[in-house]
Amino acid sequence: SSSKKTCILQQSRISPKLLEALQILKFAWRKDRLNFTCNLLAQEEDYSIEAYI
Repeated sequence: SSSKKTCILQQSRISPKLLEALQILKFAWRKDRLNFTCNLLAQEEDYSIEAYI
């Protein structure tokens, strides 16, 4: 995983506090990113059919 690569002692110069903060931000970002329908609300106009004959 990406956190495993970041957490390897030899590769990381990030302090433990900063690493924890970055992991929390990454989790929050990924959680919101997958919610594609959070702001969608059906309107009455969405269900009407308009046809000109």
